[in-house]
Amino acid sequence: MVSQFQARTDSKLRFARIHLEEITSRHETGSGDDFERAHEESFLFHLIGAKDSFLQEVNAAYEIRLPIKQVKEAKLQKALKEKSISSSALSAIVKLEKDRTSWLALAIELRHQGTHRSNIPRHFYRGGEYNGRVFFTNLLTAQQMETDIPEFLRLSLNNMAELLQQLRPTLPQEPTGGIQKMKPSKRIWRG
Repeated sequence: MVSQFQARTDSKLRFARIHLEEITSRHETGSGDDFERAHEESFLFHLIGAKDSFLQEVNAAYEIRLPIKQVKEAKLQKALKEKSISSSALSAIVKLEKDRTSWLALAIELRHQGTHRSNIPRHFYRGGEYNGRVFFTNLLTAQQMETDIPEFLRLSLNNMAELLQQLRPTLPQEPTGGIQKMKPSKRIWRG
């Protein structure tokens, strides 16, 4: 049975894929216009959202019972340590996040830049070998990234999908009965 969290993780990957398809299907790819920037930032939001949703899967699978708003890597690690349990899935994610050269660390930093700080810096090329291509600036090194934006996004999506596919089987089966559903409220909203 697919949990609500696994379904949400999968939907975040689908949403990222939709944005990527919309970016790459345009004739104006590489323009850096509002359409592209909005789709790139939305792509990164959903991509990292898939990782965050997977953390909810970890929370449920290990019956940690952290409130949804508190499910973060450090709190999960602390709760697992208190139970004398280790999670190879959580360890793999944390390792990728701490590796400043990993695709995940780069994607997280780009997502933070676009969501919380400012525009994501980029390099545009007119003429020459890279004519019409646009590259993100690696915010961790302040250097141009090696792959252009559509390729980086495609690789990141494929890497995230593959990572989650590899990590899910390492999680314990959810407890019998699955996730408790909230009882409907009898209160009627009056606006």
